[in-house]
Amino acid sequence: MVIALGSNSFKDPSNKPELVDNKGVALLTDEAKAAGVKQVVLISSAGVTKAKPGEGDFAKIMYNVMSSKLEGENYLRKSGLS
Repeated sequence: MVIALGSNSFKDPSNKPELVDNKGVALLTDEAKAAGVKQVVLISSAGVTKAKPGEGDFAKIMYNVMSSKLEGENYLRKSGLS
Protein backbone atom coordinates (compact mmCIF):
# COMPACT_ATOMS: atom_id res chain seq x y z
CA MET A 1 0.00 0.00 0.00
CA VAL A 2 1.24 3.50 -0.79
CA ILE A 3 0.17 6.52 1.25
CA ALA A 4 0.77 9.93 -0.34
CA LEU A 5 -1.19 12.56 1.60
CA GLY A 6 -0.68 16.27 1.87
CA SER A 7 -2.69 18.92 3.62
CA ASN A 8 -3.37 22.30 2.05
CA SER A 9 -4.89 24.65 4.58
CA PHE A 10 -4.05 27.60 2.30
CA LYS A 11 -6.86 26.56 -0.05
CA ASP A 12 -9.16 24.99 2.54
CA PRO A 13 -8.78 25.97 6.21
CA SER A 14 -10.40 22.71 7.33
CA ASN A 15 -7.69 20.71 5.50
CA LYS A 16 -5.30 20.90 8.46
CA PRO A 17 -1.97 19.08 8.80
CA GLU A 18 -3.06 17.55 12.11
CA LEU A 19 -6.02 15.90 10.39
CA VAL A 20 -4.38 14.88 7.11
CA ASP A 21 -0.65 14.36 7.68
CA ASN A 22 -0.99 12.91 11.17
CA LYS A 23 -4.43 11.44 11.82
CA GLY A 24 -5.00 10.57 8.16
CA VAL A 25 -1.80 8.50 8.09
CA ALA A 26 -2.74 6.88 11.41
CA LEU A 27 -6.21 5.97 10.13
CA LEU A 28 -4.87 4.48 6.90
CA THR A 29 -2.20 2.59 8.86
CA ASP A 30 -4.85 1.06 11.12
CA GLU A 31 -7.04 0.16 8.14
CA ALA A 32 -4.10 -1.42 6.31
CA LYS A 33 -3.21 -3.48 9.36
CA ALA A 34 -6.82 -4.61 9.80
CA ALA A 35 -6.96 -5.63 6.13
CA GLY A 36 -3.81 -7.74 6.47
CA VAL A 37 -1.53 -5.45 4.49
CA LYS A 38 2.09 -6.34 5.24
CA GLN A 39 3.94 -3.37 3.77
CA VAL A 40 3.17 0.34 3.59
CA VAL A 41 5.17 2.96 1.72
CA LEU A 42 4.64 6.48 3.04
CA ILE A 43 5.52 9.41 0.81
CA SER A 44 6.28 12.16 3.32
CA SER A 45 8.61 15.14 3.00
CA ALA A 46 12.31 15.93 3.20
CA GLY A 47 13.46 17.55 6.42
CA VAL A 48 10.66 16.31 8.65
CA THR A 49 12.99 15.15 11.40
CA LYS A 50 14.89 18.45 11.36
CA ALA A 51 11.97 20.88 11.42
CA LYS A 52 12.42 23.85 13.73
CA PRO A 53 9.95 26.59 14.59
CA GLY A 54 10.74 29.90 12.94
CA GLU A 55 9.59 33.46 12.81
CA GLY A 56 6.70 34.60 10.67
CA ASP A 57 3.44 33.04 9.59
CA PHE A 58 4.83 30.86 6.80
CA ALA A 59 7.55 29.38 9.04
CA LYS A 60 4.99 28.58 11.73
CA ILE A 61 2.67 26.93 9.21
CA MET A 62 5.48 24.84 7.74
CA TYR A 63 6.65 23.78 11.20
CA ASN A 64 3.11 22.61 11.93
CA VAL A 65 3.02 20.67 8.64
CA MET A 66 6.41 19.04 9.27
CA SER A 67 5.57 18.20 12.88
CA SER A 68 2.28 16.60 11.82
CA LYS A 69 4.05 14.59 9.11
CA LEU A 70 6.59 13.38 11.65
CA GLU A 71 3.81 12.26 14.00
CA GLY A 72 2.21 10.32 11.14
CA GLU A 73 5.57 8.74 10.25
CA ASN A 74 6.16 7.74 13.87
CA TYR A 75 2.70 6.17 14.09
CA LEU A 76 3.46 4.05 11.04
CA ARG A 77 6.90 3.11 12.43
CA LYS A 78 5.32 1.89 15.69
CA SER A 79 2.54 -0.04 13.91
CA GLY A 80 4.59 -3.15 13.21
CA LEU A 81 4.05 -2.86 9.46
CA SER A 82 7.14 -2.85 7.28
